[in-house]
Amino acid sequence: MEDKRKYFRNFRAFGGFMLFVGVFANILAALSTPMTLFFTPIFKSRLWATEFQILVQAIIIVYVDYIGFRIFLKPNGLEFMPDLDIKKGRIIPCILTCLLALVMVRAVWYIHSLMCLELKIASETQVETGVISALYVVIIAPIIEEKVYRGWLLELLSKYGASVAIIFTAFGFGMIHGNIAQSIPAFFIGLIFGYIAWKYESIVPTIVLHVLTNFLSTIQSLNLEERFTGLMLWVSLAALIIFVIVNRKRIFAPLNHMGDYVDLYFHSIALIIFTVLTILLISISRVAL
Repeated sequence: MEDKRKYFRNFRAFGGFMLFVGVFANILAALSTPMTLFFTPIFKSRLWATEFQILVQAIIIVYVDYIGFRIFLKPNGLEFMPDLDIKKGRIIPCILTCLLALVMVRAVWYIHSLMCLELKIASETQVETGVISALYVVIIAPIIEEKVYRGWLLELLSKYGASVAIIFTAFGFGMIHGNIAQSIPAFFIGLIFGYIAWKYESIVPTIVLHVLTNFLSTIQSLNLEERFTGLMLWVSLAALIIFVIVNRKRIFAPLNHMGDYVDLYFHSIALIIFTVLTILLISISRVAL
């Protein structure tokens, strides 16, 4: 009995961390508009009020992640700083893999954008963009999220094998975004990033990829020539299809162990609560719209 409890300890810590961080993330999301309205008279500008609100939220998120690390992850032997080094001789393969991954990530966003358009779901929230918000989206958020999901949590779940670690960290990464427009693509992008972080034993490649992904998403609203956009779409889709065909055995192998994943999932009450809470909040926000 003690051995079984010890076996599930890391996964329960993962669920506890996700619930802890998820609750604060949803509270901050709910308070974002009231905070902006509160700061607007002070700054006499809605843009600067939004910028200050984003800065405050970024500081709170970093602090909450740190507290979550101290409560749930450090007792399981995790180091605060994940490994950043890429082994010699693997740098060139890593760069080539990242280039392919970037193309595939764009394909995921293109497919998702088309689905959102078909289902009449806003694929992105349209807000005024300032220096602080741009820096947060393009630089700060990618570093924080990669450190948490591909650093701490991937290592935490590594004892269960690559498939479990990659799939569940991608699941947590998708759910924490808290809305349909981002959660679905974030899950698939999390699978790609998780695979790269696991394969090269470093979060540096995924930080760079995450920065580039968010940067491209940020400038996506700019008017680009239709031919270029269409070419990128077909190239991205072709790369994604080729990758799936070449790696089909690795990609679909986890389906043979679906029962093990379900068993793991139901051994974390906190993860179940986090999942239900997030789905309810997403549903409520959709009804409100």
